[in-house]
Amino acid sequence: AFRAAGGAFIPADRRAEGLVPSFSLAENLFLRRPPGRFTVDRSALAIAAADRLRRFGVRASGPDARARELSGGNQQKLLLARELEPLPKLLVAIHPTRGLDLASSADVRGRLLDAARSGAGILVVTADPEEAQELGAPVRVVYRGTLSPPLPATTSLAELGHRMAGLAA
Repeated sequence: AFRAAGGAFIPADRRAEGLVPSFSLAENLFLRRPPGRFTVDRSALAIAAADRLRRFGVRASGPDARARELSGGNQQKLLLARELEPLPKLLVAIHPTRGLDLASSADVRGRLLDAARSGAGILVVTADPEEAQELGAPVRVVYRGTLSPPLPATTSLAELGHRMAGLAA
């Protein structure tokens, strides 16, 4: 129902929950097909996948490569390539940059911001105050089941960190 309503999801564990490691990149990209029978044109699938991999900056030998062969950053870009096309109404991303290098983290954050500017609602769950500040305005902090009031984009990193640690009211 979530997907049918235009929802997309980036799970916290891209390897165990987001991708099928033994599937090709093309197969992983097109897992969101609607239910029911359909015919797969393998050559058209490969062409479409190669284009999407290029546009999302996924470094791989090609659409037939296996998802398990990619670095963590490229796996996350593969997930974004699948979940952001077509543009969702709402994307829920759980720790979208966890374990990524700085360049991959910046790319993922940039793509999330681009999607938001294009009209997608973006809900990011993160334990990183810098990521919360960059991606969220307003930011809300949950600590021990209590939700903070909306915090403005100008909230300092120190205050965000304190709220995340339960040190500020």
